[in-house]
Amino acid sequence: MTDTTVNQTETDAGHAGHGGHEKPRYDDINVTTVVIVGFISAVITVLTILFVKGLLSVWVGKYERMRADEVVNMPAKVQVMEQKKQLEGGEGILSIEEAAEKVLSKYGSN
Repeated sequence: MTDTTVNQTETDAGHAGHGGHEKPRYDDINVTTVVIVGFISAVITVLTILFVKGLLSVWVGKYERMRADEVVNMPAKVQVMEQKKQLEGGEGILSIEEAAEKVLSKYGSN
């Protein structure tokens, strides 16, 4: 029986030392794979952050352009447009006498 026990021990030792490597344990991790997955995850995270930042920038720019196109100060805007129409209707150059006559005829003398 001792020969069988010795042979069994040599067989187990032969498997354990096969090729000079230990048997892999289940709690071993492949460091290369972990580093590669970590690097790829970091790159994806940075790209996602940059994409969202760019998207936000486009949305803010579009909103600002939309707000700029809206009339914020309506009475002043209407008055300026009316004055531009008056200037487009004539030459836009008046002498002081003509301007005074127009003002007096429109508003009267106080």
